[in-house]
Amino acid sequence: MMIMAPELETTQRIETIQTDDFSDGDHTGQAEENGHAGKLIEYTACRSVPVIGMEVSCLALLDILRENPAAPCVVLVRNEEEIAGVIMREAFNRHLAGRFAAELYYDKPAAMFADPDALIVDAADPAAEVLNKALLRPDAKFYDCVAVMDEGCLLGILTLRDLMELSRRLQKEADERSGMAVVKSSDGVARIGDNALQMAREAAESAEATREMSGLAETGRRRLEEVISSYQMIAEQMRLQFEQTGVLERHIHSISGMASSIRSLADQSSLLAINASIEAAHAGEHGKGFQIVAGEVRKLAQQTRQFSEDIALLLGEIGSLIGENVSLTQYGLREIELGAEHIDAGSEAFSRLMANMENVSRRNQGLSRMAEDAAAAASRVSDELGAMLSQP
Repeated sequence: MMIMAPELETTQRIETIQTDDFSDGDHTGQAEENGHAGKLIEYTACRSVPVIGMEVSCLALLDILRENPAAPCVVLVRNEEEIAGVIMREAFNRHLAGRFAAELYYDKPAAMFADPDALIVDAADPAAEVLNKALLRPDAKFYDCVAVMDEGCLLGILTLRDLMELSRRLQKEADERSGMAVVKSSDGVARIGDNALQMAREAAESAEATREMSGLAETGRRRLEEVISSYQMIAEQMRLQFEQTGVLERHIHSISGMASSIRSLADQSSLLAINASIEAAHAGEHGKGFQIVAGEVRKLAQQTRQFSEDIALLLGEIGSLIGENVSLTQYGLREIELGAEHIDAGSEAFSRLMANMENVSRRNQGLSRMAEDAAAAASRVSDELGAMLSQP
């Protein structure tokens, strides 16, 4: 550690770092811009004091102190490089003010009165840390000076007055920061209050919209129930129609059997007409009348057979249409049942939606009340912060 030290036989003044041109209001901001915020050198100026070597006698130190009446202490160095301690003026004078002080101490080295454990700090140390170290010293050393170094060189010393001024500056800076923090907090709380009021309004609007949606959902649910009822009625009618179609199918089969019977009778009538014609021919002149009747019966039998075939053909077409109607009716019943299941699911979904919207509405109402309470609390805090700012 290199220090600025004089020859051991003489004394030398150490240049003082001039930092007094830092204003109380903005020196920390400048320090932050310079990249060494909070350093001791940015807050206070060091005092220059005499520096002596280890061989300087008490008598010589008395002369040095008389030549430097403003110096509260001297700094003792060893080998021109290392601080060996600090000798306080008042403590030194008390020892040499006795009746036999001249015989006891004048020729002795002044180093015997040096404090080897004096507080030595660096100019780059945080000012608050330096002040804290100084305040933690024992009572016997509380009023001693503090040596300040910068890159191994002695800048000077700080007295108790300097430390008190340092404390005042730090306190003022802390008060300014607190004031700024209170202002920012007040602004932040005001914004929180505004946001809370906005949240309360939006929550109230959301609750109203939820209630309206709940009403629409209830209307939709009732309409679905009506649709379900209509589906059930249609399904019941289609089932009746399906049953009636089955009955109609059986009747068609019966009519088809009757048509077959009629055709069989027509065939028999035709056969009888042929036989009658043959017998009329055997009768000769007496059978001509029977011949005419037999011809008419044969014509009637042919017409009856034709009518029976037409009826059978028509019954076949009707049966085919009835079969298609049965298939369509069965398909329609399946589709209606499937649609009814979907409608039931939709109705259940509407019910759950209504329940959820009711829950959301209650929560929105609770959120609105909480937001209003938060806004009121934020307003009270803002008023209290404003009252704090207005206090001297």
